[in-house]
Amino acid sequence: MIHVSHGQEPPELARCRRRYLAVLEGAWQDIDADDAAAVAEFRKRHDACFERDYRKTSRDALYRQWQHLCAYCGAERNASDPIDHFRPRRPQPNEHEGYWWLTWSWHNLLPSCTTCNSPCTKGSKFPVAGPRLRPFEHNVDREAAQLIDPSREDPLEYLEYAVEEGVDTERWTVQGKRPRGTITASLLQLDKDDE
Repeated sequence: MIHVSHGQEPPELARCRRRYLAVLEGAWQDIDADDAAAVAEFRKRHDACFERDYRKTSRDALYRQWQHLCAYCGAERNASDPIDHFRPRRPQPNEHEGYWWLTWSWHNLLPSCTTCNSPCTKGSKFPVAGPRLRPFEHNVDREAAQLIDPSREDPLEYLEYAVEEGVDTERWTVQGKRPRGTITASLLQLDKDDE
């Protein structure tokens, strides 16, 4: 995991974000954000909208910026690999209701390999210390994410490479130097054997 800034947002992504958020904000007017059933129904009703356009409008720019590497593990990405939402757009049961309003947010999109974005690793998991963002809040700095965002901070402040040498073998892993590094390495399974 290395730090790479996002660079310039693709203009088409910005247009999509404005268009879709205007529709969603209009539909949200009478929804109580504390009513989990109403929020779930809203998400269900608009689920098809959350699938629209963020991939095709961001993929090429993300690939170039990250040099075709996964933002999390650094593996070379395939064209079929996903675009990850750092703050997941889909809910994680017993954890959060999803950050669906950030679907088209340039700074929430990261190139990911299939392994790092699978339900067995990051998927929709997103641990936070303290209160979470509420629907349509965009100031991500007010939320204490426990995962390292390699586009906003230097992962090397939190992570270090470790090697164990055996007879005719080397085993490399990534370990946490600080609590957020440990959480990130564990969730993404960067602390597992590199084989």
